[in-house]
Amino acid sequence: MVKILLILRRAFDCLLHERCVFRMHPLENKLELIFQRIHPDDREPVRQTIDRGFEARANLDFEHRLLMPDCSVKYLHPLARAGETSSGTLEYVGTVMDVTERKRAEKERDCSRYKRILRT
Repeated sequence: MVKILLILRRAFDCLLHERCVFRMHPLENKLELIFQRIHPDDREPVRQTIDRGFEARANLDFEHRLLMPDCSVKYLHPLARAGETSSGTLEYVGTVMDVTERKRAEKERDCSRYKRILRT
């Protein structure tokens, strides 16, 4: 768990100050809270993805959902490049993008397609 939180910290560092994404009070910016916000159905796949990336010293590139306090869902796309420090320690540098609007647009597009198919 410590390994996962360390990687999540690096992946989410850029968003810790963005209250609009996590909707947290600044004092609540703790890694445990971020991990708890990951949608329950996504927690284990996220953990496995991070573990595999860490073991292989590979880049991270995946999407997952956050369950917000108001029960809304946000979609995030962490993207982190694996590298080594001068001492040989694994380090991730990356970003996390909020892709919620893209996911909503994709869902609307898919629903429209299904409705057209059902009408014919």
